[in-house]
Amino acid sequence: MRLSTRYLPRPYPDELIYSIIARCGLHMGVRSPKALLQYTVGSRQIVASTDLQGRLSCLEWAIVGTWRMTVEQAVRAHTLLPYYVAYRTTADKKRFTAALLADRPQFLHVELGICAGTVRLSPVMRFCPACSAEDVARYGETYWRRLHQIPGVVVCPEHQVVLHDTSVPARSPRRHDFTALTVQVIERSRPALTLTASEMDLAVVVAQRSRALLDDGCSRQRAQCRAMFQNKLRERALFEGDGRLSHIDAAFRAFYGDVLIGQFETVPVGADGLSWLKALAYTT
Repeated sequence: MRLSTRYLPRPYPDELIYSIIARCGLHMGVRSPKALLQYTVGSRQIVASTDLQGRLSCLEWAIVGTWRMTVEQAVRAHTLLPYYVAYRTTADKKRFTAALLADRPQFLHVELGICAGTVRLSPVMRFCPACSAEDVARYGETYWRRLHQIPGVVVCPEHQVVLHDTSVPARSPRRHDFTALTVQVIERSRPALTLTASEMDLAVVVAQRSRALLDDGCSRQRAQCRAMFQNKLRERALFEGDGRLSHIDAAFRAFYGDVLIGQFETVPVGADGLSWLKALAYTT
C-alpha cells in the first residue's frame, strides 16, 4: 500500500504515543508494521516501545502541526518518562527527554534502572474495561492509557475496578509491532487479579498517588524525599537504623498483604539487599 499523505491521529487524554501510532495503522488500514513505521516515523528500523517511544523528533510534523504542542510537551503528556524521572534532577529530566527525541529509548531503560530493578513490571498491556466502554461511546474507539501501564497500578482510580490483562506484550519480541486496543484484544482479556474490599481501597490509593507523580512529578529532591520517609518511619517506631529493618518489612507486609506486594516487587519483601524499603532506611 502506497501512502502519499501523512497522517497521525490526535492524542486522547493520557494516551501513549505507542497507542497513537497503533491507531494510525488501524485508521489507514496499514497491516505491515514496517510500512507503518516508514509512514509515521520515516524509518522501518525503529523499535516500538510502549512506555518510552523513541525518535520523536521524526514525529514533529504531527506533534507541532496537528497536535499543537512541542515535542517536549508530548513526552510529558504521552509517555511514562515523567513517572520514571519524578525524583530525578532537572538536568536528568532534560537529558532523558533529549534521548527520546533521538532513537535511544533502550538505553533509557537501562540508565533509569528499569531493567535491573526489583520493581515488578507487567509483562502485558492493561486496560480498564469501564474506561474503554466510555471511550467507545465518546470516540468510537478506545486506546492504551499511560496510567494503566505504571508498575504497581492494578486498578483504575476513576472507576475503582481491577485492570484487565491482555494478550499484548508490554515488551514484544516482535520489535516493530504496534498493537491497538481493539475489540478483539478486549474480548480475549481477563482481570489481572482478584482483590478484597480492603485491598481494593489500598490499590486505589496507590493508583491515585501514581497518577499524581505521572501528572505533576515531585517538587522535592530525592534526598528530601528520603528524609521525609525516614521521619514517617520514626513516627511509627519503625526506623532506628539497620537493626530495625526487619520491622519495616513486617509492617509493610501486614499493611498491604501478599497479593498487592506481589504486584510491587519481583522478589520477596525483605530479601537481603534487594528490598527498596531498605534503601529508604539507609542514611547515605
